[in-house]
Amino acid sequence: MSISKPFHAAAFALLALSWCPLAARAQTAQSPPAAVWKAAPQAMDQLGGTAAVGAWRVQKPSWARSISQLTQQGRSSTTVVQTWGSKPRADGTFPMLMLSVTDMTAEQRGAEPDGVLDALESSTLRGKTGLVIASREHSLLHGLPAAREYWKYTVKGSGELHGFFYVVVQSQSFVGVTGMDAAPSHVLTLPTLEAAALTVQSASPVAQAAPLAPVFAPLPPPAHPAEFLGGETSVLGYKIRPPQGYTPVLLSAPGMQMTKWVGAPHADGKAPTLMVASTPAPAPGAAGGKAPAQAALLGLLDGVQQHYQNVQTSPARAGAINGIPAVYIYWTGVSSGTGARTHGFGYGAQDGGTVLLFIALDSEPTQSATLPVLDASVMTFHR
Repeated sequence: MSISKPFHAAAFALLALSWCPLAARAQTAQSPPAAVWKAAPQAMDQLGGTAAVGAWRVQKPSWARSISQLTQQGRSSTTVVQTWGSKPRADGTFPMLMLSVTDMTAEQRGAEPDGVLDALESSTLRGKTGLVIASREHSLLHGLPAAREYWKYTVKGSGELHGFFYVVVQSQSFVGVTGMDAAPSHVLTLPTLEAAALTVQSASPVAQAAPLAPVFAPLPPPAHPAEFLGGETSVLGYKIRPPQGYTPVLLSAPGMQMTKWVGAPHADGKAPTLMVASTPAPAPGAAGGKAPAQAALLGLLDGVQQHYQNVQTSPARAGAINGIPAVYIYWTGVSSGTGARTHGFGYGAQDGGTVLLFIALDSEPTQSATLPVLDASVMTFHR
């Protein structure tokens, strides 16, 4: 039995809302997503203040000082490179953290982290002596698709240099993060550099996730969305921190379980909403050759088209929610009933024999304030 038709039909009948398509299906067939990336607590303790580079920000090591900032203006894009380091040791070596932020051209938009990481690897490591590159990993970093890899090579007369690359991509720009230090000091410094890399995030990730012109001036997103979450609660055999002040509503349909949380309604009666649904995974091959998580998202495309006009979508992105492989999409459309422009996102995930769907949406102009909170809630979902 295919999961797409019954899944989307029941979800829309119960929600009277809508959900998400999959715009770039072929791009999701990448390396399996890694578990959620976390820094060691003692490494986080070594971080200091936050610095901004272009549309991105990072919490840098407390000992880091700015070495340089370079701006390269290309024919159609701009790259800003910021470098931090510590005071040099007696042998002249020092740990280094580098952020490279590039504004995407129209042709580059929709790029995947792997393509950016390939270019970074080629330009930085090509021809290095004794080069060793560890296997590449994928995940979501603050809700955005990311890739990372570790490497080392030999510097003539100086021994080994160890480092890592992180790449994070959103619709308007991407950032490459490089951390490196000489052996044997890297054992102490790279965990702190990587903790800094894990703090890198877009100044407004959800607002920039889809390059769509708003009808109304959006509200600014909260600086720390997780602060607007409530306590942990059980849902569908898992745990989640739902948004504060939202009312839980239990739903059911043949073959699936659903819970939604509804915020304060707007003047038109619509309200910001987060829904979590689960259904048994189909038999192998029953989803038309697609992964079950993909099939669930594609099934919901019919409902979006039925309830909204002028629907636009972002490319699909592969990642993970606390170790559960997932596919993400963002969409916007005009409600056929109210005429309000609505924004939404969703994750399709598979945890063993269970397919999970996370659906969130709100209308303008409040979506830029509410959707980051709903996304932060999804990121707390775990077994």
